[in-house]
Amino acid sequence: RTVQYQIILGLSLVDILGSIGMFLGTWPIPAYVNDDKPTVYLASGNDLTCAAQGFLMQAYVVAPIYNASLSLYYVFVVKLGWNENKLKKVRWWFHVFPIGIGLGTAIAAMALNIYGNATWWCWFSPLSDSYRWAFFFSIVWFMGLVVIIPSMFMLYWHVRKQEAAAAKWRPGSSQEEQFSQSRKVATRGLLFSLSFITTWIFPTLTRLVQAVNGEIIFPLVLMTAIISPSQGLFNALIFLHPKYIKYRQEKKQTQASTCNCNEVCVDGAAVGSGD
Repeated sequence: RTVQYQIILGLSLVDILGSIGMFLGTWPIPAYVNDDKPTVYLASGNDLTCAAQGFLMQAYVVAPIYNASLSLYYVFVVKLGWNENKLKKVRWWFHVFPIGIGLGTAIAAMALNIYGNATWWCWFSPLSDSYRWAFFFSIVWFMGLVVIIPSMFMLYWHVRKQEAAAAKWRPGSSQEEQFSQSRKVATRGLLFSLSFITTWIFPTLTRLVQAVNGEIIFPLVLMTAIISPSQGLFNALIFLHPKYIKYRQEKKQTQASTCNCNEVCVDGAAVGSGD
């Protein structure tokens, strides 16, 4: 599973860099325009710091593409049955596309000199609104709606069909036992998809309202500031959840095995029968 962990490592590093860019907030924004008046609250940068933050924020588009790479990895392993050796032959493509698209659009924006005050950090200025959708949000939602969500459904349907075929040879088993794996896949796929949608819906709506009305709605900005940096946390929780469930089950089994014939086990804890 080296390829899987390499993809997760790349995604984690991008999340860290994106979170740093968001943490900087308005600080890199030029403090004054034409030496006249402050631009936004706490702005204390210059054109160079603004361009640097804008480059970092645009390169963050690598994150949703890495999420799509991880989804495709699961399709290759679960549905197509690829082993680790076969995956290693194409593993670089899991990184080339995210990094290439992210750095390519960030460098292009730098060459076009379109980084500027984007209200709560430096990115594409309102005068370059079309680039926000061409270079960022169109990529984000293409990965979500065309790659990630269909991949999760494909995995669920594949496992469901396998369980249905195997159920014919286990007529005495319950439906819960027959389709336990597909439910696990469905749950994980749903959480993965909801994590993606939750992360990107608020910044998308914020910029859409700004593009239409020229206004910033504070509740949307607040949710963007809270949710957007949490994408890495969401992914980590989803990835660790099955391991936590396995740990709990193994712990209960271990505790149950320590109960002797004179004890009663209550929720995995040994209680003396004479109590």
